[in-house]
Formats: sequence, C-alpha cells, structure tokens
Amino acid sequence: MTIVTSTLLIGCTESKNLNNQPTTDFEVELSLKEKKLRVIDKLIESKLAFKDGEYIKGEIPEAEYGFISYDDKESLISAKEKGSDINVIYSSTNSFSYIYIKENLEVELEGLLINIDAFEELEIMGAKELFEILNSRTDYKQDGTYKIGSDIPSGEYTVRKTEVGSSGNGYFELHIGPEYNSEYVDSQEFDETVITLIDGHYIMIHEAIILQ
Repeated sequence: MTIVTSTLLIGCTESKNLNNQPTTDFEVELSLKEKKLRVIDKLIESKLAFKDGEYIKGEIPEAEYGFISYDDKESLISAKEKGSDINVIYSSTNSFSYIYIKENLEVELEGLLINIDAFEELEIMGAKELFEILNSRTDYKQDGTYKIGSDIPSGEYTVRKTEVGSSGNGYFELHIGPEYNSEYVDSQEFDETVITLIDGHYIMIHEAIILQ
C-alpha cells in the first residue's frame, strides 16, 4: 500500500533562511487600526506616547499631548506634584482632547497620550483622526476638543445641541492653547449658535454637534 501525503499552502511565499533552508512567510494585510497600534507601540518605547498606567515624577516629558480614548472606553488622567495630594491635572474624555503636561508630575492615566510631535510619524493630522481610527468611527462631529487647523479647518461653524427635547443646553468653551496651558476666549450655552473659528483655537463641545 502506498501512502500519499501533500501540503497545502494558502496565501504564503517560500524563502530561505540564513542556513539555506526553506521557510514560509505568510503575507498578512494589516488593518489601518492595527498599523497605527504598531506605530504607537514604537512611540511608547521612545516615550512619545503613553497608555494606561502610573508614571513617576518626570517619566512623562513636558509637552502638549493628544489625549484619546480607545475601545469605546472613558479615559481619565490625573497628575500631582510629588508629595502633594492636590491634583494639578484632572480631566476625562469619551473621545479626544489636548492636554499640556508640565515637567516633574506624577501621572495616573487611563487612556492614551500621544505627543503632538509624533503625529507626523503616525501620519495623522490630529487627535480626532486617531480617535476615529481606534474606535471605528467616521466623520465624528460630537463631544470632544477640536484643534482648529488640525482636526477641523478654520471657518464659520454651526454648533447645535444633540439631545432634542432635553431641558439642558449644548455647551462650548473656546481657548487658545491646550488644556492646562491655555488662554480663555469664550464660552456659551445654546440650543444652536454660529461661531467663527481660526487656526490656533481649541474648541471643547459638550452635548453638541459641530457642523460647517
């Protein structure tokens, strides 16, 4: 009796290793999210990005960061000076914002911090774009902090509350600079309002949608 065996290789290529022995390399097409997560892992190694954890004094360099939630979870960050019980930073988001971290702070983080200098390596314009990729969203226009010129272009916008029939109002705050290193410009509660935004502005909207 003759026994015949065969091997079926699907979607792979054959090459040879350093010992001149054949090897099999599967060609896997990564999703856009997976590609970004791989870059983020490298940024974490180089201290340009940080994710869930507790960080000792000075471990997170002073810089402006995109603060981004992922896997549809709320993100939270708090920071204190060493030996103090007083939070000098306390902020949360269900989407994205921008935060300035000063030097020599002890930080507790649930979420993702990306140094804005690393946006180019990630091939993104701003925190909004990365939030959309990591959470499978498209054309997101609701609650968050938008950096004008990065997340949305300058121009005239209509901002409208999202909960129709709610007794509450929508709300926006307009600043120059990121949270914890900014200059106040304006704020307003509204059912609907029109606002002109210019490069360098940061607008935080709550229970609202922003439309151009």
